[in-house]
Amino acid sequence: MGLASPLTRWPASRGLLSVVARFDASPAEYMRGDQIDALFGSAVTERLWHSERARRHLSRAVRRQLNENTDCLDLDRPEWRLALLPVARLDRLASHVASLVVAAEVRRALSREEVRLWRDWLEPEAYEFAQTVTGLMPVLAPLPEPQAWRRFTAAEVGWCWMVAAADAWPGPIRSRFVLKQLALPDGCVCPMDDASARRVVQAVLSIVESRWCSSFATQTN
Repeated sequence: MGLASPLTRWPASRGLLSVVARFDASPAEYMRGDQIDALFGSAVTERLWHSERARRHLSRAVRRQLNENTDCLDLDRPEWRLALLPVARLDRLASHVASLVVAAEVRRALSREEVRLWRDWLEPEAYEFAQTVTGLMPVLAPLPEPQAWRRFTAAEVGWCWMVAAADAWPGPIRSRFVLKQLALPDGCVCPMDDASARRVVQAVLSIVESRWCSSFATQTN
Protein backbone atom coordinates (compact mmCIF):
# COMPACT_ATOMS: atom_id res chain seq x y z
CA MET A 1 0.00 0.00 0.00
CA GLY A 2 1.36 3.44 -0.92
CA LEU A 3 1.97 6.21 1.57
CA ALA A 4 -1.02 8.34 2.52
CA SER A 5 -1.28 11.74 0.92
CA PRO A 6 -0.16 14.63 3.16
CA LEU A 7 -3.69 16.01 2.78
CA THR A 8 -5.16 12.90 4.42
CA ARG A 9 -2.43 12.56 7.03
CA TRP A 10 -2.97 16.13 8.27
CA PRO A 11 -6.66 16.89 7.64
CA ALA A 12 -6.78 19.50 10.43
CA SER A 13 -3.76 21.38 9.14
CA ARG A 14 -4.54 22.13 5.51
CA GLY A 15 -3.95 25.85 5.94
CA LEU A 16 -0.45 25.26 7.25
CA LEU A 17 0.19 22.56 4.67
CA SER A 18 -0.71 25.00 1.90
CA VAL A 19 1.84 27.54 3.18
CA VAL A 20 4.51 24.86 3.65
CA ALA A 21 3.85 23.50 0.15
CA ARG A 22 4.37 26.97 -1.37
CA PHE A 23 7.57 27.39 0.65
CA ASP A 24 8.73 24.02 -0.68
CA ALA A 25 7.76 24.36 -4.33
CA SER A 26 7.85 28.11 -5.04
CA PRO A 27 11.08 29.67 -3.71
CA ALA A 28 10.98 32.32 -6.42
CA GLU A 29 7.94 33.81 -4.66
CA TYR A 30 9.86 34.80 -1.53
CA MET A 31 13.61 34.93 -2.21
CA ARG A 32 15.48 38.23 -1.95
CA GLY A 33 16.65 40.17 -4.96
CA ASP A 34 20.34 39.73 -4.12
CA GLN A 35 19.80 35.97 -3.85
CA ILE A 36 18.25 36.04 -7.32
CA ASP A 37 21.31 37.89 -8.64
CA ALA A 38 23.65 35.40 -6.96
CA LEU A 39 21.91 32.43 -8.58
CA PHE A 40 21.06 33.83 -12.02
CA GLY A 41 23.09 36.99 -12.54
CA SER A 42 21.67 39.35 -15.15
CA ALA A 43 19.69 36.58 -16.87
CA VAL A 44 16.59 37.42 -14.83
CA THR A 45 15.24 40.86 -15.69
CA GLU A 46 12.77 42.76 -13.52
CA ARG A 47 10.08 42.33 -16.17
CA LEU A 48 10.63 38.57 -16.21
CA TRP A 49 10.52 38.44 -12.43
CA HIS A 50 7.09 40.09 -12.36
CA SER A 51 5.61 37.39 -14.60
CA GLU A 52 3.80 34.73 -12.56
CA ARG A 53 4.37 32.12 -15.25
CA ALA A 54 8.08 32.94 -15.41
CA ARG A 55 8.37 32.69 -11.62
CA ARG A 56 7.01 29.15 -11.74
CA HIS A 57 9.81 28.19 -14.11
CA LEU A 58 12.32 30.10 -11.98
CA SER A 59 11.19 28.23 -8.88
CA ARG A 60 11.98 24.94 -10.60
CA ALA A 61 15.37 26.33 -11.61
CA VAL A 62 16.06 27.46 -8.04
CA ARG A 63 15.28 23.98 -6.74
CA ARG A 64 17.74 22.52 -9.23
CA GLN A 65 20.37 25.05 -8.14
CA LEU A 66 19.84 24.02 -4.53
CA ASN A 67 20.29 20.36 -5.48
CA GLU A 68 17.30 19.64 -3.30
CA ASN A 69 15.04 16.93 -4.64
CA THR A 70 13.56 16.23 -1.21
CA ASP A 71 10.24 17.77 -0.29
CA CYS A 72 9.90 19.50 3.07
CA LEU A 73 6.27 18.78 3.88
CA ASP A 74 6.59 17.56 7.47
CA LEU A 75 4.32 19.88 9.45
CA ASP A 76 5.55 18.68 12.83
CA ARG A 77 8.70 20.82 12.77
CA PRO A 78 9.46 23.70 15.17
CA GLU A 79 11.48 25.40 12.42
CA TRP A 80 8.33 26.56 10.58
CA ARG A 81 7.68 29.37 13.06
CA LEU A 82 10.82 31.09 11.83
CA ALA A 83 11.23 29.69 8.33
CA LEU A 84 7.78 30.73 7.07
CA LEU A 85 7.89 34.34 8.24
CA PRO A 86 7.82 36.82 5.34
CA VAL A 87 11.09 38.62 4.62
CA ALA A 88 9.98 42.01 6.01
CA ARG A 89 8.96 40.42 9.31
CA LEU A 90 12.20 38.45 9.45
CA ASP A 91 14.13 41.72 9.14
CA ARG A 92 12.06 43.23 11.94
CA LEU A 93 12.67 40.14 14.06
CA ALA A 94 16.40 40.37 13.34
CA SER A 95 16.53 43.91 14.74
CA HIS A 96 14.84 42.68 17.92
CA VAL A 97 17.26 39.75 18.19
CA ALA A 98 20.09 42.28 17.96
CA SER A 99 18.45 44.34 20.69
CA LEU A 100 18.55 41.34 23.05
CA VAL A 101 22.15 40.64 22.13
CA VAL A 102 23.26 44.18 23.08
CA ALA A 103 20.57 44.85 25.72
CA ALA A 104 23.00 44.91 28.65
CA GLU A 105 25.07 47.61 26.95
CA VAL A 106 21.99 49.59 25.97
CA ARG A 107 20.70 49.65 29.53
CA ARG A 108 24.15 50.55 30.89
CA ALA A 109 24.57 53.53 28.56
CA LEU A 110 24.68 56.76 30.59
CA SER A 111 26.06 59.49 28.40
CA ARG A 112 23.67 61.26 26.05
CA GLU A 113 25.92 60.43 23.11
CA GLU A 114 26.06 56.70 23.87
CA VAL A 115 22.28 56.57 24.37
CA ARG A 116 21.80 58.31 21.02
CA LEU A 117 24.18 55.92 19.26
CA TRP A 118 22.32 52.85 20.52
CA ARG A 119 18.90 54.34 19.77
CA ASP A 120 19.91 55.26 16.24
CA TRP A 121 21.49 51.86 15.67
CA LEU A 122 18.51 49.85 16.86
CA GLU A 123 15.79 52.31 15.77
CA PRO A 124 12.88 53.17 18.10
CA GLU A 125 10.92 49.90 18.30
CA ALA A 126 13.90 47.60 18.89
CA TYR A 127 15.52 50.15 21.22
CA GLU A 128 12.38 50.18 23.37
CA PHE A 129 12.45 46.38 23.34
CA ALA A 130 16.05 46.43 24.62
CA GLN A 131 15.16 48.90 27.37
CA THR A 132 12.05 47.14 28.64
CA VAL A 133 11.16 43.63 27.48
CA THR A 134 14.68 42.16 27.45
CA GLY A 135 14.99 42.83 31.18
CA LEU A 136 12.45 40.03 31.70
CA MET A 137 14.29 37.58 29.44
CA PRO A 138 17.20 35.22 30.17
CA VAL A 139 20.47 37.06 30.77
CA LEU A 140 23.02 36.47 28.01
CA ALA A 141 26.74 36.21 28.47
CA PRO A 142 28.41 39.58 27.77
CA LEU A 143 29.05 40.14 24.08
CA PRO A 144 32.75 40.68 23.29
CA GLU A 145 33.37 44.30 22.26
CA PRO A 146 29.67 45.18 21.92
CA GLN A 147 30.34 48.63 20.43
CA ALA A 148 32.30 46.98 17.62
CA TRP A 149 29.09 45.33 16.40
CA ARG A 150 27.73 48.76 15.49
CA ARG A 151 29.86 48.67 12.35
CA PHE A 152 27.12 46.34 11.11
CA THR A 153 23.42 47.17 11.01
CA ALA A 154 21.15 45.81 13.73
CA ALA A 155 19.37 43.69 11.12
CA GLU A 156 22.69 42.17 10.01
CA VAL A 157 23.61 41.30 13.60
CA GLY A 158 20.22 39.73 14.23
CA TRP A 159 20.39 37.83 10.98
CA CYS A 160 23.78 36.33 11.83
CA TRP A 161 22.18 34.90 15.00
CA MET A 162 19.23 33.61 12.95
CA VAL A 163 21.56 31.98 10.43
CA ALA A 164 23.41 30.25 13.27
CA ALA A 165 20.08 29.15 14.76
CA ALA A 166 19.16 27.50 11.45
CA ASP A 167 22.49 25.73 11.04
CA ALA A 168 21.23 22.33 12.22
CA TRP A 169 17.87 22.47 10.43
CA PRO A 170 16.92 19.77 7.91
CA GLY A 171 18.62 20.55 4.59
CA PRO A 172 15.51 21.27 2.47
CA ILE A 173 14.14 23.74 5.03
CA ARG A 174 17.45 25.46 5.67
CA SER A 175 18.36 25.84 1.99
CA ARG A 176 15.06 27.60 1.29
CA PHE A 177 15.27 29.75 4.41
CA VAL A 178 18.69 30.98 3.27
CA LEU A 179 16.99 32.44 0.19
CA LYS A 180 15.27 34.93 2.53
CA GLN A 181 18.52 35.79 4.29
CA LEU A 182 19.97 39.27 4.33
CA ALA A 183 23.43 39.28 2.74
CA LEU A 184 25.93 39.49 5.60
CA PRO A 185 29.23 41.38 5.42
CA ASP A 186 32.55 39.76 6.28
CA GLY A 187 33.06 39.42 10.01
CA CYS A 188 29.37 39.41 10.89
CA VAL A 189 29.39 35.94 12.45
CA CYS A 190 27.50 34.78 15.52
CA PRO A 191 29.96 33.89 18.32
CA MET A 192 27.48 31.40 19.83
CA ASP A 193 26.98 27.76 18.95
CA ASP A 194 23.83 26.91 17.02
CA ALA A 195 21.91 25.63 20.07
CA SER A 196 22.58 28.82 22.05
CA ALA A 197 21.73 31.02 19.07
CA ARG A 198 18.52 29.06 18.58
CA ARG A 199 17.45 29.70 22.18
CA VAL A 200 18.04 33.44 21.75
CA VAL A 201 16.11 33.62 18.48
CA GLN A 202 13.22 31.50 19.75
CA ALA A 203 12.92 33.61 22.91
CA VAL A 204 12.62 36.81 20.86
CA LEU A 205 10.37 35.21 18.24
CA SER A 206 7.89 34.04 20.89
CA ILE A 207 7.45 37.65 22.07
CA VAL A 208 7.75 39.70 18.88
CA GLU A 209 5.59 37.27 16.86
CA SER A 210 3.45 35.83 19.67
CA ARG A 211 0.21 35.60 17.64
CA TRP A 212 2.07 34.02 14.73
CA CYS A 213 3.62 31.40 17.03
CA SER A 214 0.25 30.70 18.66
CA SER A 215 -1.30 30.05 15.26
CA PHE A 216 1.07 27.12 14.76
CA ALA A 217 -0.10 25.47 17.97
CA THR A 218 -3.66 25.80 16.66
CA GLN A 219 -2.78 24.42 13.23
CA THR A 220 -0.87 21.37 14.37
CA ASN A 221 -3.07 20.25 17.26
